[in-house]
Amino acid sequence: MPVNKPQLIEEALVQPLGVTQQAEAVKLCTLDLRRPTLTERVAVLFTFPNHSSAASWQRSLQDLLEKYPVCCGRLQFDGKDGYIACSSAGIPFYEAVQAGVVNMHDAALPATATAFTQVIDIKQMLSGQEALLKVQVTHCGDNQTMLGITIAQVLSDLTGLVDLLKDWMKLHQQQLPEGLPMPEFDRQVVQPVRTPSRPLCCPTYLLP
Repeated sequence: MPVNKPQLIEEALVQPLGVTQQAEAVKLCTLDLRRPTLTERVAVLFTFPNHSSAASWQRSLQDLLEKYPVCCGRLQFDGKDGYIACSSAGIPFYEAVQAGVVNMHDAALPATATAFTQVIDIKQMLSGQEALLKVQVTHCGDNQTMLGITIAQVLSDLTGLVDLLKDWMKLHQQQLPEGLPMPEFDRQVVQPVRTPSRPLCCPTYLLP
C-alpha cells in the first residue's frame, strides 16, 4: 500500500550566489518545442540509510547552481521562439517528515514514490511562473532520508540529468575535482538531423 503523504515542514528557494537577473537565456531548438519534450516531467527518488540534513543538501545544491545556472531558469516565449531565461529565480526546495517505516520496495513504485516528490505544474511552467526543477528532502521515521528530484524534460534529457546528479553527489561529498569543463547549454550545438533525441541542456561533455 502507498505510504501516507509526508508532512511539509519547510519550503525555501535555493539560489546560486553568482547568477543575476541579467544572466543570458538559452534558446530552445525545434525539438525542444515539440511534445512530449515540452510537457513531460521526470521524477527521481534516492534513499539514504541514515539521517541527512536538508541544510547540507541546500548548500551543495547552491554550489551546483554555480555550474548549472540554467536549472534556475524559467520558460519564456517570443513569438515562435522559446527560451530558458537563466536568472536568480531559484529552485524550490522542500523539507518534509514521514512517520513510520518506509518499505523500500513500495517506495520504488510510482504511486508511492510521488509522495516524496513535488509536481511541476505544466501550465504554470509554460507561462514562465513555475520552476523547471524541484527538490524535496524527506526524513523518515526509521532514520532514512529520501531525496526526491522532479525535472522538466525540456531542461534536460536523461543523459544530461544523470551527469547533473553525478556532479551534485560529488559536490555534496566534497569530491568534485577543480577545473572540470563547464556543461554545454547551447541547443544549436547538436544538430537535430544527427540524432533522434533532443539536444542536451545539462550537460554532456562528449558533444559530437
